[in-house]
Amino acid sequence: MLCGLPEIDGEVKLGFNGDLYPTAGATSVMSTTGDIVRYDSERERYGIGATNQVLTVVGGLPAWASATGGATVSKVQTSLAATFSTTSTVYTDVTDWTLTKPDITGGICFGLASATPYTTGTAINQGFQLMDNDVSVAQSIVRQNEQGGSPHAMNMVMDLSDSDGNVLHVEMKISSGSGSIYYSTTWGIPKLVAFGVG
Repeated sequence: MLCGLPEIDGEVKLGFNGDLYPTAGATSVMSTTGDIVRYDSERERYGIGATNQVLTVVGGLPAWASATGGATVSKVQTSLAATFSTTSTVYTDVTDWTLTKPDITGGICFGLASATPYTTGTAINQGFQLMDNDVSVAQSIVRQNEQGGSPHAMNMVMDLSDSDGNVLHVEMKISSGSGSIYYSTTWGIPKLVAFGVG
């Protein structure tokens, strides 16, 4: 006998036949896939719980229960449905490009707007800013390497803030001439996204 393990022909045999406590005369406790063993006044088989249940403790014994708590996750997004153009040299609202952030108590929200800028005439720089309830929270300037022609590099603005149900929208300005947030299934569809976790 070695550390309480039985010896057979001078060797310790290790094995498992469904009984966690192989005493003389004992029968197998577990019989079904997913069974576990728990002990109250004696060993007992405890069958597997239902899908998505977790093992918890009730009255001093392991028990299956529905999962509670965990993170709340919510995503909202909107697309700009058509090309938006402006000649304004100060930030102006991009028409019909707003969304409401998820409202999660104690949560945080990642907001992002992405678009492909397009310039005509003498326009060189395009500025984008992300607004949170009319407060600027992120800005980005894209400098074009040429005027007119095809749309240029992607522009993004993003922010991490409270997931408080505020309204996000995008504003745009150009340095001179005319600039656009370009809508095209070929060049890219402008997106405004808010991802909340709490």
